[in-house]
Amino acid sequence: MLKRTVRTAAVIAALTALGACSPSKPDAAPTPSISATPTPTSRQTSTGPLGEADALPGLRTMSKIGPTTGSQIVGRIQSKQGALWLTVICRGHGSLVVALEPIYRTTVPCSDVVESNLHQIQLLDKPSQLKITVTATGDVEWSLRVQQ
Repeated sequence: MLKRTVRTAAVIAALTALGACSPSKPDAAPTPSISATPTPTSRQTSTGPLGEADALPGLRTMSKIGPTTGSQIVGRIQSKQGALWLTVICRGHGSLVVALEPIYRTTVPCSDVVESNLHQIQLLDKPSQLKITVTATGDVEWSLRVQQ
């Protein structure tokens, strides 16, 4: 049996140059402001293998990895304006810091049971390239999927 905790984080990433960004030099990429509000939505209990992070129907998978362990640079994706979905599942003693640089970063706590976390990131500006990284602590096993 597997225990899944689903958390949804609605994030509005205002990727505008007016007021939200202040590059240190003229050629520097702007740093967007971020607002996140996590909301627990449901909890299911079961035990079994970790497996891949679930795909949401009707969306295109832009990147996926796992199950795996340790910290990794997952890769880069080209995002479009609109909703970007991040699904992370983990099990073990420790946590994950998942980043979609430069716009989003979240810490995911992990435990002896499988924890499934769903995050929505709303991209309000033009398409941008995002670097996906995962920093794992402890003996955490994890999977990740990014969809849009």
